[in-house]
Amino acid sequence: SSHLLVAYGEGDVHTLYAVGGWDRTGGPANSSFQVFFADINPDGSLSPWTVSKGSLPNPIYAHSGSQVNGQILVTGGRDANNTISDTVKAALIDPGNDQFRLYDWCEGVEPPYCTIGAWQTGPILPEPRAFHVTVDDGGYIYTLGGVGPNGEPSNVVFWGSVNELADKY
Repeated sequence: SSHLLVAYGEGDVHTLYAVGGWDRTGGPANSSFQVFFADINPDGSLSPWTVSKGSLPNPIYAHSGSQVNGQILVTGGRDANNTISDTVKAALIDPGNDQFRLYDWCEGVEPPYCTIGAWQTGPILPEPRAFHVTVDDGGYIYTLGGVGPNGEPSNVVFWGSVNELADKY
């Protein structure tokens, strides 16, 4: 539960991505860093879910996000320590990679020589946010409501551009 599900479709490839989440056993420490993907078949059925090698940099649940411009954006959320995040994580979708399905920035170079993997991340939101909604429209991303850094409800809307030279919020 409390995971992100996004859809991607281009040409013959139509894929669902399930990102992070919590299995509700063992507390927040059991939140997930895994990314699963399944292809949508022409008849609407799904291929078996596969664990992508492009795991999140840390376990997360109660996050939100969207697929925009061929990348998955993950906003905010709670980590394994139940800390609410102000980060936006981004991974480029790679529909031609049957095992990874996200662009591998390391391209097979092992740590410690390369550690970025699929995800880039940074503290971009103006304040931490969890249990919120994120949508995109026309090159802008909107993060609505949820709870703030102390768990208080919020009706604030953050917005940012994803089409400019540098993302802004």
